[in-house]
Amino acid sequence: RDAAQIALERAIRDVADQGYAVVADAGAANATHLGALRDALVARLADAAPCATPFGNPEVGCNVSMESGVGDAHVSYRLWGLLEDDALAALVAPLLRLPLVRALAQSRLGADYQLHGCTAYVATPSARPNVLHFDFADQDPAWRRAAAAGSDGGTGDHLAVMLQLQDTTAENGATLVVPGSHRWAARDPPFLPPGQNRDVAALRALPGAPPIAEPLPVAVPRGGLLLFDGATLHATGAFPGAAADIGDYRYALVLHLAAQRATKHRLATPIGRAYLRGHARLDLEVSVDGATDVIAFHEDDDLEAIAAAFVDSYDGAASLQPRAAAVDAVLEAMTNKVATAAGRGGGKI
Repeated sequence: RDAAQIALERAIRDVADQGYAVVADAGAANATHLGALRDALVARLADAAPCATPFGNPEVGCNVSMESGVGDAHVSYRLWGLLEDDALAALVAPLLRLPLVRALAQSRLGADYQLHGCTAYVATPSARPNVLHFDFADQDPAWRRAAAAGSDGGTGDHLAVMLQLQDTTAENGATLVVPGSHRWAARDPPFLPPGQNRDVAALRALPGAPPIAEPLPVAVPRGGLLLFDGATLHATGAFPGAAADIGDYRYALVLHLAAQRATKHRLATPIGRAYLRGHARLDLEVSVDGATDVIAFHEDDDLEAIAAAFVDSYDGAASLQPRAAAVDAVLEAMTNKVATAAGRGGGKI
């Protein structure tokens, strides 16, 4: 086994056991120019005023949003539309294809996993941590419980990948994680706290609470990855420094990857729609047996796996004969959609 395989196996084990993993070198520095990427994000934040919505919308020119209210003791920014900016896309796109990320996502989410978000997260000097929270659909306790059935941490429906663009420690707001929290929903009986939680003391006071570790600041070197399950309780840490220049803030590229089964749920929520809309995503209407459904995908996803999963999971799949022809038809429609989008300069990376 080479070093890359050993790192992958360790990451798979750590995410399954603890809910998160750190990979100091996944090849990011060889895939893109990290300094140029960070400089471009600093420039984007400097040039754009935050829009007055909780989530960005590049379609109307909103490429920066503030994730904490004005005057709050914790302030952070989210930068959107990275794959719709040619200069940024050239720096970001290679990171979508890192072999370790793809292999880990396939292991946890399935071969038909999808890219559901590609944003940058900027942490500023803040007196307190962000609120502890689960991600996306996992903020819903019922969803968390259903997704945990038969898993006990070995698989999930959502994976976050944070590429740190500077050395990141507790001194500059390293992400806090609660180890093992991704297994709470699989307990018997399950422990299903709210989607957002201000402090661990309140969690420990809830009925049926298991032993809960203190949130752990996760140090990651420049160019390293922090990977965590969507059902892992986490938050941005306090940033006790006094950095006055935006170049001294903490910058991370964040990929949100999701299992096919989570797609429709995410499309039905404001935060899910915002992230799906926030990068170069394609939507395709597919008609099957007179009914129309929608597949949301990115051209860098595994289109063949997504087409197969769509056919196999569709309520009328029993009447789709032969299966191979149905998969080929869906795949052809997706491929044509990619080609059409590329031809008009949209939907490309």
